[in-house]
Amino acid sequence: MVNYKRLAANDINEAEKLFRACQTDGFFYLDLYDPDDQIVLNSVDDVYALARSLFTLDDAEKLIYDVDKLGEMKLNGYIILTAPILLVNSPRGRNIGGLNSKRDGFESYAIAQNSILFPSQLHSLHPLLLQTSLPLLTTLTDNFQAILTTLLTSLSTSLLLPSSATLQSFHRPLHPSSSILRLLHYHPLPAAERGPPQTPHTDLGTLTLLFSQLPGLQVLRPGPAAEWAYVLPQPNCAIVNVGDALALLTGRAMARRFSVAYLQRAEDQTKLVPVQSPLMEERTRKEKGVVESKSEEDGVTSGEWLRKKFSVLRGEKVDEGVLTGSKQTLVA
Repeated sequence: MVNYKRLAANDINEAEKLFRACQTDGFFYLDLYDPDDQIVLNSVDDVYALARSLFTLDDAEKLIYDVDKLGEMKLNGYIILTAPILLVNSPRGRNIGGLNSKRDGFESYAIAQNSILFPSQLHSLHPLLLQTSLPLLTTLTDNFQAILTTLLTSLSTSLLLPSSATLQSFHRPLHPSSSILRLLHYHPLPAAERGPPQTPHTDLGTLTLLFSQLPGLQVLRPGPAAEWAYVLPQPNCAIVNVGDALALLTGRAMARRFSVAYLQRAEDQTKLVPVQSPLMEERTRKEKGVVESKSEEDGVTSGEWLRKKFSVLRGEKVDEGVLTGSKQTLVA
């Protein structure tokens, strides 16, 4: 568990814990408790309440904001549940699910960071309930950005990155990116329909902040006897997951319930090739005896990777490499 308050104060031990967790497990608990500042945790509680209100809207109203109608990048809008409790003629879930012949087992709503930072987009793309919640969404987004910038700054220091190519320099809040806030609602299902609601996959962004009140997230433990294990929610903590973009930028040195997730993604034009870190170069020498050189022309951009990933998640293409962030899929 990484303590955010100590990490923000440049505590060396917390920085080492963060670096080690990203290298080994690829996920970690981030303790956000601060007796002097409860704004983040209070805002998360308020967003849980907002999610409950949002998902109780009529399906017809939610489907006005169907995610596939609001843009190619799927950054804003609603995805309806696939479950037997819905009418036969209702639209099904969009992404491939964790059960054979099933689609994803939850409904969700995405709000692009750009929609929150530029309110004119929020008013044109989302229902009134979200429009009137703009102060809450702005507060939450600003705080999540500050938290993630602190994490990336610490990792950049641990990786000895030059000031001209730090991880945080690819994640400037006011520059176009595909970062989103996602609200998720998992419905109870009959026993015959139960199973993993999502197909095994890696997150396509840089870092994901996940808040959940009940267990649900599973991770594949590293090692020869790899097994899926539940990640249990902890009080006052976010679960932070390392995504494809951070793995690629670091040359793979990093490994009914409601959920709130903030998915940080690099700026759209960022080339997903390894940044120049002496620590990563030394690791490559030890493992392969040679340092691979990747030019910016070799890599896909963050925006291109998003499109590839969604194509596979929708079942439009079959590509296990894209689904799991495999290295050989990264040439544009």
